[in-house]
Amino acid sequence: MQSDQKTRAFSLIFALYVFVNTIFQTSNYAEIVKGSFFSNATQVVQAMLGMAMVLFILFARKYRVLYILGVITFVVTFTVSAFVSSYLSIVLTVLAIFTGYFISDLDILIIYSFRARLLSTIFIILSEIMNVIPSTIIDRDGVLRNSLGFYHPNTLGVTLLFLTLEYVFIHWNTWKVRNFVFPVITLLISNYVSNSRGTTVSLLMLILLLLGAQILSTHIFLRMEFFGALLLVVSLPVVSILIMIYYDPSSSFLSELDQLASLRFSFGNAIYLVYHITLLGQNIPSIVTWGDFQAINGYGIVELDNMYMSLILRNGLLYFLSFIAMNLSVTWFAFKEKRPRFIAMVIVISVLGMFEVMGTYLQFNTLFFAFGYLVRHQALKKGQPEKDTTNFVTEVNNRQFLKGEL
Repeated sequence: MQSDQKTRAFSLIFALYVFVNTIFQTSNYAEIVKGSFFSNATQVVQAMLGMAMVLFILFARKYRVLYILGVITFVVTFTVSAFVSSYLSIVLTVLAIFTGYFISDLDILIIYSFRARLLSTIFIILSEIMNVIPSTIIDRDGVLRNSLGFYHPNTLGVTLLFLTLEYVFIHWNTWKVRNFVFPVITLLISNYVSNSRGTTVSLLMLILLLLGAQILSTHIFLRMEFFGALLLVVSLPVVSILIMIYYDPSSSFLSELDQLASLRFSFGNAIYLVYHITLLGQNIPSIVTWGDFQAINGYGIVELDNMYMSLILRNGLLYFLSFIAMNLSVTWFAFKEKRPRFIAMVIVISVLGMFEVMGTYLQFNTLFFAFGYLVRHQALKKGQPEKDTTNFVTEVNNRQFLKGEL
């Protein structure tokens, strides 16, 4: 089918984007390759992906009025937000939603993405084993954390998590006992090699969901998964933002919770006290170095790793609320269409958000495509007509000819 061919062509470009970004932005190759080669190559691939998404939308042939209005409203609004906050990647994530609307089969996109991520991960680990690139070793409470060639042990953990999510998504409907081998291996590496708390918890959650899907009836599991997802999608952002605003170091409970989260809450509170919440976002570096932080929380350097805190502080209140609404919509549409694997992705990424910001990156999170994909499926189910715009110019010319205007 022509639509499948277009989806495959686009998926190939997205796979290239994943491959290049994984090697150039998440590995230690930047340590041995000097100059701006990596950043320039990454920008070229990002531009290629942006152009591919625009062309994919333009040549989709059929549009609904609400779709056109949605594109105009969201693209304009979040383009302004992107320039205000200096995070131009926001435009790519918004385009991904509208591109997903015309993807004929999301499995094709995720299969291509999985292969590219797997190849790039193997390439990085082999490069580290062969001493081509260094590994980042971090001592945390006497436990050595190894990145296996990735920029940081947590980056290795997140890459393994999204590899596993894509593997599970692809094999969900044909899941066998032997398929548990892959998530168990990534869980062991995440826990014992990178020692990444967030990804270890998220992988455990994913394995529990897989066990539940195998043990429980489809009806019972889908309902439990649906209500669990709603609870997490709403409660985790709320809890994160409340702690960010009202964190009190004198509270023994909050201090212990902060230690378990590797200081993510006290760091988020420190950055909030300086930058505050804005509507359209602001530029906040990945690692913030500022003398005043020493007085606020005792640290001169802080990082903003909690996904929800990062979204509301860096990208703004508007984008934060849109992101939560997207996750709720994916959960609802997937529940109505009886697609539990989509809800599983929402749950796992929501849990990861308490520890890592990378769940907001298009390089990892294909839920942006999934949202548009599910929206269109819902619209087609309701029988909403699509206007074929292919012959629009011809129709206008014919009308002008009949009126004697040509």
